[in-house]
Amino acid sequence: MIDSFCSVDHVIKRSKCYKQIRDFFHAKRVTEVETPTLSKFTVTDPYIDTLKVKLHQEEWCLQTSPEFSMKALVAAGAGDIFQICKAYRNDEFGRLHQPEFSILEWYRCGLDYRKLMTETVS
Repeated sequence: MIDSFCSVDHVIKRSKCYKQIRDFFHAKRVTEVETPTLSKFTVTDPYIDTLKVKLHQEEWCLQTSPEFSMKALVAAGAGDIFQICKAYRNDEFGRLHQPEFSILEWYRCGLDYRKLMTETVS
């Protein structure tokens, strides 16, 4: 829940999980990227509610996913990329849904859907 601390065991397990994810993608020569968390614009999906913050009297949106920025990197020629980051949504709230959560997003250029499904399962 928000405002509660994770157990040390949970922190260690998460760290090991992130290491495995990074090792998997690095072995496939996929570059880890970091994209902005704040944006002046929101998502176009009508079913996702954005969390907004005020910064210097201007309203900014916290990313609901790194998708837009990552697709811009791919379009600019970044090649295969992945990112583990925080995302924010002003949606359901409870034991299974939090406004802040971790997300893994990746893009692999040149893989057809069968190869991508096989890679995802591995």
